[in-house]
Amino acid sequence: MKTIYVFIFLLLVILAGCVKPAQLPGENNQAKKNCAALNGFACKSNEECRGSLLQSLDSKNCCNIKCIAKTDSMEIPKFDFGKTDGDNALGELK
Repeated sequence: MKTIYVFIFLLLVILAGCVKPAQLPGENNQAKKNCAALNGFACKSNEECRGSLLQSLDSKNCCNIKCIAKTDSMEIPKFDFGKTDGDNALGELK
């Protein structure tokens, strides 16, 4: 009878080593590398990420593409349709 208990115990020990531990709710295990190890770019306060933010250990602003300088306004260029003569028959951007 002892042999069965020993066998079951050894089987449970082996199976326990093969199973991943359960992740607790709200526990974030994704950020296990720093931004450079993720091949990301750490954006500074005067820069913005136009790509996707990566979860890293050392930066809350780790971007998957190169960061760009923030602009003061999001002004849309105006197109002047007034010019219809010469080489620039379609007008110009202002």
